[in-house]
Parts: sequence; C-alpha cells; structure tokens
Amino acid sequence: MVQILFVFTRTTPMNRSEWGACIVTGTTVIPIAAMLKMTGPGLLKKIPFTKFIDEDKEVEDGVVDNITKYTAVQVNIKADALTGKKKGPQANEYDDG
Repeated sequence: MVQILFVFTRTTPMNRSEWGACIVTGTTVIPIAAMLKMTGPGLLKKIPFTKFIDEDKEVEDGVVDNITKYTAVQVNIKADALTGKKKGPQANEYDDG
C-alpha cells in the first residue's frame, strides 16, 4: 500500500535489495523460535535474562496506573433503564387506567 499511495505517505519505493533485507530480517525469528522450542527449558535457565527483564521488580508507570484506575471504575446502571421496561409501582405512574 505504501508503494502505491506514496503521494499520501511521502515515502520512496524500496528496491529489490531492501525488500530482500526486510524479508530476511523478518523471517529470522522463525528458526530461532523453532530452536528454542526444541532445546527445552534447560538452556533458557543458563541465559541471564534477569539482567534485562525482571518480572518481579515493582515498577511505577503513570500510563499503566491511569489505565488501571479507569478500568476499575464501577458504573451502576439499572438494566430496566436500558430496555425501557418499568417494574413495580412505578409501572402505573403514567397509566391513565
């Protein structure tokens, strides 16, 4: 799409070598994932991932805190208000008969 609508995206077309580099770079994940699946968890224990990623470390992030705050909001809506049905003594409130 970028190749066709370059007027709107202000991009230049890629040549064959750039296309090839993108394809090779993108597909390198596939053999690496296959090798990791075949090795099992023993090899992964030897690689020091905790130097880079520590899932147990407490991190404060304003964006995550705001998302958590707004997703925890409780909204009380009467189900009958959405359907237009009335229940109980209020049902006769607008009846003439």
